[in-house]
Amino acid sequence: MGTKKHALVFQSAITPDDYKSQTIFDIFYKRKTPAILMLLSLLGSLTLLVLDIMEFIELPFNIFVLLLVYVAAILGFRAIIGKIVKKVVEPDKISIYNEHTYIVSQMGIHMTGGIEEADLILTWNIISEVFEVQNSFYVYINTAQYLIFPKRDLNEKGERFLREIFQDKLEQNFHRRTIKKSSRSST
Repeated sequence: MGTKKHALVFQSAITPDDYKSQTIFDIFYKRKTPAILMLLSLLGSLTLLVLDIMEFIELPFNIFVLLLVYVAAILGFRAIIGKIVKKVVEPDKISIYNEHTYIVSQMGIHMTGGIEEADLILTWNIISEVFEVQNSFYVYINTAQYLIFPKRDLNEKGERFLREIFQDKLEQNFHRRTIKKSSRSST
């Protein structure tokens, strides 16, 4: 991997885990709506419980049981579906362990190599959106076509370069969905 003044060059090969993680991200995390609805449901349930305990309103106990079952069902459904996806989803055989060279520059993304002998140039206007997650960057061309850039193939300078160019070129279509790592002091 190398960085030039205005370009990042790196090689990457996708593993089955990369592919499955991206599929789970697509189903559950790409859009925030399901999480927001679940959070609102939980807050509503807790608000009703507090109001009932403080005797501002009187509600039958079975409403709280139903709300708890509802929240547990949503959480359980997500966990079960996530496990099923990890076991059932069969990665695209061509893309797994198929090494490509990527050049990311002001012009776009140039992908070469692999068993299909790719030579593809994606200009920035073709890329619909990019998500940065904990271990990868997901570069979407449309809802069905995407590239995965695993962070294990990048150093810190490369990650920073991608963040900056995605932010510059895609603006509001670049989304960071990472959890900031806490700094630990060794004693």
